[in-house]
Amino acid sequence: MATPNGMRNRNIIAPAPAYKRSASYIFSHHAGILLHSFFITQLPGVISFAKQWLISILLGALNIEQSKLLNFYSLENMFCKLKRSLNLQRHLLGEYCLISNNMINLLRYNSTIVKERDCGDFYYDPHTKPYRGIQKILRGWCGNLGRPEKIINIDFIHTCNGEPVWLSHDDNFYDLRERFLNNLNSFRQALDIPDNRKLTIVVDRGIYKLELFKEIIESHQYKLITWEKGYKRGKWDDNKKDGEFIMPKYRNNSKDILFFKFEYIIKDWLIDNNMKQLIVKATNPKGNTIEVSILTNDKSRADQEVIKLMFNRWLQENDFKYLSKHFGIDEITSYDTISYKSLEGVIDDKQVKSGELKSLNKDKWKLENQLKKVLLSEHQSKRRSKKRKDKIKNLTFKLSEMKKKTKEISTEESKLDALIRDGIKKLKTNKKALMDVVKIIARNIFYKSIEPFKNLYNNYRDDHVIYRNLTQADGCINYGEDIVEVILFPTVQYAPKTRDIIDEYLLQVNNLQPIMPDGSNRKILFSLAKNEENKIVI
Repeated sequence: MATPNGMRNRNIIAPAPAYKRSASYIFSHHAGILLHSFFITQLPGVISFAKQWLISILLGALNIEQSKLLNFYSLENMFCKLKRSLNLQRHLLGEYCLISNNMINLLRYNSTIVKERDCGDFYYDPHTKPYRGIQKILRGWCGNLGRPEKIINIDFIHTCNGEPVWLSHDDNFYDLRERFLNNLNSFRQALDIPDNRKLTIVVDRGIYKLELFKEIIESHQYKLITWEKGYKRGKWDDNKKDGEFIMPKYRNNSKDILFFKFEYIIKDWLIDNNMKQLIVKATNPKGNTIEVSILTNDKSRADQEVIKLMFNRWLQENDFKYLSKHFGIDEITSYDTISYKSLEGVIDDKQVKSGELKSLNKDKWKLENQLKKVLLSEHQSKRRSKKRKDKIKNLTFKLSEMKKKTKEISTEESKLDALIRDGIKKLKTNKKALMDVVKIIARNIFYKSIEPFKNLYNNYRDDHVIYRNLTQADGCINYGEDIVEVILFPTVQYAPKTRDIIDEYLLQVNNLQPIMPDGSNRKILFSLAKNEENKIVI
């Protein structure tokens, strides 16, 4: 709120209504959590079991073990009775995760926070978490490490605004292309999305498979936007350009904008004319240019929208980092495993290259490399060597015998049988799945809660840091009969301008008349402690 001369009034806060105060103020840890009270009081009864974990995550406890650092006495004054025992919390998590409706109810509540029903475009991408335990579980490609590793796949679906709305956990028994359509159908079922509602799915080139593209087109439920895998630049022709546009990208604030130029050529994809191809030349503010190819089966969609959706995938990629750092999405939660022997008849088996063939191919590759080196040495040497000739003859004979053996062995085998033989296990992820949905709810609550502050603060470099510190601040609380007055004591020593902005934000919050989440229906009145209030008499 600005004064007539344009300066902010540092002492403006919400006027305190008349109410009966209690005898004294009570010092309370975590008082800032009440800034999320609007969302916490809206929790449906069917997911009330998750309220304590939701509060803990918003306060920075990324797993059950870390919740021991929270002050339950203070929290119970604000939220009523909580489960203090870590063992009891773990036990309850094990019970709740076995009730299938719990997961669905959490997902559906989360979808109301982000208004999923207003969305038609979604980002799909797997996030891989390396597994460091001792159990033998399936390996897969880990992008973070740049090598194959024991991993857990978490397939995420985000809205086009970058809000997570669904996730699924699995190992690498099925690859992304095999999981894709099944997961989309599970997403529909969990969020009760009607079959006649078409969804546009934006996904990376890991989905690239002609048979899958055909299956998606024939389903009539999904529109796909993805990169063309293996596209090589050099096909751009200025004379065939169909359009161009400028896309802004905000950096540090709403006035700090970078402009990216996009030029594109539209054509039917030569490999499958059911797909449209957009050859795109993208130029950044420094003048650096890339050339890529985008594929989509949504031929009626505006071309600029297709390009913008594809190039905005960084929203989802950045969110993985944010979910990991601040909401603990990479926490394992449980190290329980199940043997693949017990999964016979439960999962659909498939044929894969046999272990014997893989081993022979590996040995063949080693022999071929040895032979190449000896042949090169023979070619470069001025003197002929009988020892080298004998080695070339020996290696050639071994390779010939190995090729004969390759034709005699079975080239394929049951993947399930191979995993059972090798003693591979599968992580039981039901506990992690339930807790991870609570974490994406916490993430979305935080993002929705910060919006008014973000608009006032207008500094995208540290707005989340400042706001998180405010929501995790201690404070003094006066529990009146009708009003609960909360004075926040953040750890930050604010600059005058920042303090004014926070005062203005708290004024906006007070005007919304938030309610105490303890069931008392009392209104909350927030204020920021002044410097002279930083003395507490004991």
